[in-house]
Amino acid sequence: MADSENNKSNKEEEIEKSRHIQQKYADRLTVLRLAREYNQKKDVANAVKAYIKYIDALLKYFEVTEENLRPALFEKDQNIHEIMLISQVYWDLAKAYDRSDKLQGECERCLDKFVQFSTGFKFQYLNSEILRKYLKKGAARNTKEFEKAFKKINLSSNRCYIATYCFGEQSKEVQTLRRFKFQIQNTRFGYNFINSYYRISPSIIHLCEQNKIIEVGIRSMLRPIILIFSRLLELTIINK
Repeated sequence: MADSENNKSNKEEEIEKSRHIQQKYADRLTVLRLAREYNQKKDVANAVKAYIKYIDALLKYFEVTEENLRPALFEKDQNIHEIMLISQVYWDLAKAYDRSDKLQGECERCLDKFVQFSTGFKFQYLNSEILRKYLKKGAARNTKEFEKAFKKINLSSNRCYIATYCFGEQSKEVQTLRRFKFQIQNTRFGYNFINSYYRISPSIIHLCEQNKIIEVGIRSMLRPIILIFSRLLELTIINK
């Protein structure tokens, strides 16, 4: 009888715990809005507390540690907005922790998460621009770590925007240009070239998507240039 009552009590506790976790997850966006309000008011301490509460709701819901909180936990197409929100949470946390010399480790951890939740998504370019402008403004205390994050977010992408747009993701031309990118990315010239390419490409593609006549003109102009360039790379650099 006692065992039966204990089992019933444990089951009720588990149900209540599960209900509590579900409720925290349901309320997470309200908590996030509150965090942003604090952030806009420059109330950094309360903003950080609210951001941590938001992240904690995710951790409890997915039953993972923060180290294992990854984009793969979310359905990419259905939860792209939440993935972007998480990237912004870690961005705001990184800036907050950067204010204290004692919290630089936390700042670095959050920058890594910011990169992780940015890479490979449509908003990656936008997030890299946020980082670039923040560095240009001279707002970072630990400039080295922010520059490292900027380099990661810029160079970690496998995408070759214009080439992919003209030939397709699996084309031989895109594969060749991708290999070339990884060969030059650690040189000064390569870094500047890739950075400029990523800054310009999305604007060109956006222009094409807005106007079919421009799209036809740009495709007709760029396809032979990319084709010749990729062939030259194969003959002179890639296969050496």
